[in-house]
Amino acid sequence: MFRDFSKRAFSLRWGANIPVLGRLVQLKYHSQYETMGLEDALKEAFGEELLFGGRRHFQSPSRCKVAVTTTDTNKEARLLTNYNRATKIKTPYQFQRFEKPDQEMFTWEAARATSAAPGFFRSFYHTRNSHTYQDGALKLNNPVLAADYERQCVWEEGPQRLPDVLVSIGTGFFPDVKVNSGDPGPRTGIGLVNGAMTFVNIAKDAIETELDCEKTWEDYVQCAVPEGNDRRNRYHRLTLEIHGPKIELDAVNEMSRLQDLTRAYYKENTYLIDNVAGQLIASLFYFNVVSRVSMTVTGNHSTCFYCRKTLTTDRSGMIKCRLPPDIAPKGSLKKIARTLLEMRFNSSFLFTTAFLALDPNVFPARQFRIYPSINSNRWVPAPIDDAMLYSVEQRQNNFQVQVTFDLNDPSVSSAIYLDIPSFSPQMISGFPRRIFGQDLATCERNLSPTYFYHLPTNMSLVLKASPNLSRYNSSISVPQEPFPKPKSPF
Repeated sequence: MFRDFSKRAFSLRWGANIPVLGRLVQLKYHSQYETMGLEDALKEAFGEELLFGGRRHFQSPSRCKVAVTTTDTNKEARLLTNYNRATKIKTPYQFQRFEKPDQEMFTWEAARATSAAPGFFRSFYHTRNSHTYQDGALKLNNPVLAADYERQCVWEEGPQRLPDVLVSIGTGFFPDVKVNSGDPGPRTGIGLVNGAMTFVNIAKDAIETELDCEKTWEDYVQCAVPEGNDRRNRYHRLTLEIHGPKIELDAVNEMSRLQDLTRAYYKENTYLIDNVAGQLIASLFYFNVVSRVSMTVTGNHSTCFYCRKTLTTDRSGMIKCRLPPDIAPKGSLKKIARTLLEMRFNSSFLFTTAFLALDPNVFPARQFRIYPSINSNRWVPAPIDDAMLYSVEQRQNNFQVQVTFDLNDPSVSSAIYLDIPSFSPQMISGFPRRIFGQDLATCERNLSPTYFYHLPTNMSLVLKASPNLSRYNSSISVPQEPFPKPKSPF
């Protein structure tokens, strides 16, 4: 599909391939390729749907946030997005959001704007908002810094926490094209021609430095996660080292060779893809703390009741999935549940578990590993049972695994790993962290010292602490006749 798209997009202007005439054509149109073919291909691929706002064919709470980089003709980097957010921090680019809905861009227009590489395609003038856009690579060729800024603006905990996993995908680099050997460069001459060539070379080197994606990535990682940090293995750069002469941007005939090189490289290094895939899957799951509670409510109708709750260092909670319940037969959460159901224990496990201890290296597990302390090898298993997965797949229920564990030292960071066959155990979202310290404020908000309820006459409610969330110890006595729903004055 992309190969056909590229052939349609890179349609040469008349005379652009003739040595002398081609330069004149490029100077006149500021491009050597027709924009009509590119725009038609983009319209066919994305349709007439707005990037932000408007009616959509499919709405989902888990809709992915997408940002497109582009450059205005005033040389200012801009971000075109399908979401809105508050301006919390100063960024090296402009987050573009217009006052009038009709000024927003269609998805194909955003793709056209970020594809307007000077010399290849003409700049894109948007008639409804009067902006002229050029290639986003002129300012943000590797947009990893913009992605990091955006996560800090979109999510409240962004500035305080490192991302669960960050993947940057490149299009290849050429280590043999320019090698800094340390030898002295050529001496620059004097005169009008030599002076002009010197300025041209300086400008060319500045552009190439700005477009150096690998250097941008290395500088970002070094600043974000210093050497020796245990979270550095969650930052991934997937690209291809291509030896030999540089392949130009418009070399459509080289696509087959590049595909073969990419397949061959990652076939020999499958662990790179497996590691990224495992971390991405694990980051879909997160842990919600439900502290052990002791609460008693008694009284009569129209009376405010005083409830006392206690907070302990024992931790109970739910491991949940970010994906919401699916209505569609082939929804994302159903696919996750179906895949996990296929990851069953092997047949010999059924005959040996009664006599032998479970060895995760021999019998593939489908569970979460809970390490109350990351400094210890002791962990608590939390199996992912079939009944829950069937309810997710067949009844559109939520994914949730109940867990209970003790924290001997609440000041120590804990960790929870997803442990499934074919992947090495990977930490779920938000870990490692101090569960007691970081979740204490949330628990205290949920378990504040006083609550006031209006309960009906002769109703008593008693909730007791449960050693395991799978076994609730509660008793509720209510009148036989219907009664109105309890109201809260808050």
